[in-house]
Amino acid sequence: MKLTKKNAQEKLLEFRHSHKITQDKLQEKTGVSRPTLTGIENGTLTPQAMTLYKLNKYIETVPDNEKG
Repeated sequence: MKLTKKNAQEKLLEFRHSHKITQDKLQEKTGVSRPTLTGIENGTLTPQAMTLYKLNKYIETVPDNEKG
């Protein structure tokens, strides 16, 4: 799964729910703030390139079978 500006809202929610990862844990692992994560998931914020990079870097390290 790769996040882009166009699919970030849908894919971020899908990733978090399928891996049972909270916004707090994602913030801890990526350094992306909760308000930014909330904005992306609500569709009120378009992620910047560095935000996408941080999220994608973390997503790539999480095995498909890892839960939370």
